[in-house]
Amino acid sequence: MHPALQDLWSTVEQSTHLVFVELITDPKRCSNMAAETVVEEADPAGRRHTIRLRLFIPAIDRAYPGAQEPQEGMEFVPFAGLRHETRYAKVLGHELAHVSNMLRDPGYLHLVQEICAEQHAVAAGVRSDGERLSHTALQERSSRIWRLVLESEKPALAAEARIYRELLTNK
Repeated sequence: MHPALQDLWSTVEQSTHLVFVELITDPKRCSNMAAETVVEEADPAGRRHTIRLRLFIPAIDRAYPGAQEPQEGMEFVPFAGLRHETRYAKVLGHELAHVSNMLRDPGYLHLVQEICAEQHAVAAGVRSDGERLSHTALQERSSRIWRLVLESEKPALAAEARIYRELLTNK
């Protein structure tokens, strides 16, 4: 019924990796993000990673349905015309695209891990040697993170757009 979503699900399901999907319904555990993908354990040999997808249902439910202006280079796929269940499917497809890319391409997995490491460093305000980051260094690292995020989002947004078209067609 939704070939793009089914293909992503099958790719992940048929892999040797552990992938967990959580539906977070408690508003206290949600932010404004619709979902997140977390690499909990990366197998150095690449055979059995542990990855967790979290869909934040309250955030998806309250998301603006219409088109949005791009945010600093990031295009958004709208929720217009989708009911709750199909919104969840669209977001799941986006996250499955990230996982599928991580499982297929070690470079993409490394990119995602690099983003997480940089985000943690900026959040802590420290360099890898434990020294505090200056305001300028924080800004530079934040800009670098955003460039990496834009790069990592391209394939997921393309998959999400295909899934969105399928969901609208098969209502």
